Amino acid sequence: MSESLACGSATTARLGVLLGVDMGKWWRGDAVLPALVRDRELLLYLLGDVAGPVVADAHGDAKGTTLRTILTDHLCGTNGRSAPTGWVPRWMAFPPAAYTARGGVPMVEADARACAALAEAPEEGEDQMPDGEAARAQIMTG
Repeated sequence: MSESLACGSATTARLGVLLGVDMGKWWRGDAVLPALVRDRELLLYLLGDVAGPVVADAHGDAKGTTLRTILTDHLCGTNGRSAPTGWVPRWMAFPPAAYTARGGVPMVEADARACAALAEAPEEGEDQMPDGEAARAQIMTG
């Protein structure tokens, strides 16, 4: 069923939270992620997440290519770097988050839409949506 849910949808964003999905159990970083990131600021944030702020600060003036290489080494556990266990980019976590305030992160925007929809008061006569624990219990018990 998870393969039928659209990435970036409000449904996926909220279901991940309600079900307590830990993406770190299922996803592993590799050389593809750094290769796709073209934003130097984001590369530094990712490096800080994976290798720690000391490593990110030490390479604050490095070019994007160098940052990608170091990040790839950490994600893959190569060249003497240790691979993180259970790490996912913030936008893949539940609830999702962004690294910058610029916006443009589909899962963060989807989560905000879902939270706004849940916060709206139901019209008179409509059923109330259960809170997170009640919803999780309903999903788990069928």
